[in-house]
Amino acid sequence: MSATAEASNISAWLAEAKVVTPNAEGRAWAARNQDSAMKKKAAYEPKWIAKADRPVMRADDGTPPVEATGAVPARERASE
Repeated sequence: MSATAEASNISAWLAEAKVVTPNAEGRAWAARNQDSAMKKKAAYEPKWIAKADRPVMRADDGTPPVEATGAVPARERASE
């Protein structure tokens, strides 16, 4: 999925979106499931972090490089 390729869908997604707020039922669910979630995180996160090819979203994803000002894109700065 590319932010540039999906840009035409953003308006429709935002029109379908709705604000959700935590409520007592959600907080109770989170409290009941916290131990399970933390165990899963402890088991899977190290494997995810160790992956060399895991997807990463960068701050400049979906935006054109800024070249006219002489600014160096983040991807190029990271390799210096």
